[in-house]
Amino acid sequence: MKRKKNKEPIIKKDFSEVDMPHNRFQAFWDIVKIRYDVLLKFALIFFIFLLPLIIALFTKNVMIGKLDDAYRNAEIVEESYRSSLLQLNFIFVFIEAFCLILISIPMSGIIRIYRLLTFYEGIVFKTDFFQGIKDNIKQVLLVFFFSSIFYIISKMSIHYLMFTNQNDVLSTIIFFLPAVLSILIILPISIMHINQISIYNNKYTQNIKNSFFLYLKSGFIILPISILLIAPLFLMIIKILYMPIIVLMIYGIVWLPFMMLIIYLICNSVFDKYINKEQY
Repeated sequence: MKRKKNKEPIIKKDFSEVDMPHNRFQAFWDIVKIRYDVLLKFALIFFIFLLPLIIALFTKNVMIGKLDDAYRNAEIVEESYRSSLLQLNFIFVFIEAFCLILISIPMSGIIRIYRLLTFYEGIVFKTDFFQGIKDNIKQVLLVFFFSSIFYIISKMSIHYLMFTNQNDVLSTIIFFLPAVLSILIILPISIMHINQISIYNNKYTQNIKNSFFLYLKSGFIILPISILLIAPLFLMIIKILYMPIIVLMIYGIVWLPFMMLIIYLICNSVFDKYINKEQY
């Protein structure tokens, strides 16, 4: 029997440290190139756990559409329309917040695997995923719970402003303030917190303190990347019935896995500069 010729290209030199990524930008592309299979699994998990939110937002759009039709057809008066719209929005704010809290379950396991990816350690996906949930769920759940409270306050405040139909500058500033503070402060601090959970064996309060400190030191990096993380979600403001389905599907399958990797690598660089250099 003739031996089959190896058609694969033969590397003329051994792999060495010189061939390793020299910065986290190179590490990002290296991970995407080599471990794309892991990112695809993340995409599937994110999509599955975003389904309740997709269904909730689509249902809300359908119900608001029916309410709008009833008002346009003069079946209900304006006062009744505005009151019903406010009640509907308030109900779905709590449903949306609950759907967001559900994402803490896969996120607990996924952040462990992101740590292994960015530290270039071996991964047994199923084992590491469930180990991450076991180790991280308590703190991640608390972060998502408190973030959801700010989400509820922010959206209810905006909905109430729309209900009262106040167009003056002062009212707009006051009622949009919770949303602005949530984006500028709560979101980046929560991101810093979540990324610490899988790396350091700290208590919840210590991670909060670290997050505030690190955000003050590196907000010019963390804030833009935090806003970029949620930027596609603003497309759901467009009043199209199927917009939540389209946006959240693309967000969970494409945007979130890659953005989480970028954020994790950036947070690692911040941790190296302000924590690891002195303590580890």
